[in-house]
Amino acid sequence: AFWYLRNEEFDRERESVKRDTEVVQQQIRLRLIENQEQLVRIAREVATRTIDQGQFLEQANTFVQTHPEIISLSWSQADRSIKASQLSPTLPMESIRGLDDLPLTPGGTNSMPALQPLISKQAESAFATARELRQPAYSLPLTNSMDTQVIQLHVPLIDRRGFSGALIAEYSVEALLRYLVPREV
Repeated sequence: AFWYLRNEEFDRERESVKRDTEVVQQQIRLRLIENQEQLVRIAREVATRTIDQGQFLEQANTFVQTHPEIISLSWSQADRSIKASQLSPTLPMESIRGLDDLPLTPGGTNSMPALQPLISKQAESAFATARELRQPAYSLPLTNSMDTQVIQLHVPLIDRRGFSGALIAEYSVEALLRYLVPREV
């Protein structure tokens, strides 16, 4: 009887963990979809030249301030050069300054290596997928230049001539878990 009750308890706990995991997966998926929809809107404005670089930086600043899981939002051209980039104001200054000797403030705009999205096999694959399919594409998890585990969302910029670049949102995996997973789970 003791063994039976113990197994029943384990089964209940296992089912509870499974249920909690499914709920958290849905919450994270919904947040990513919501963010993706907003980024697609911004990408459309950039591609149609409705907004310029300054206006993009204003929108990007607002976006990263209201989405703490996003480390940076960058406007990449078709040749992978960065036209504009916005860092999250929640980044610790030590991680930014450690990359070079120039003083930087979070939310600063620059095309320094610290603000460049990491060019890795995973990032290149997501960029190529976004270019070829003309659809938003996520990278596999990777470690960025600030030694943070991230995933990147590449939203293609499509104008009359075709592919003209991508918006690259860099999500901190740790921040996704911290902000979107309830403490009790």
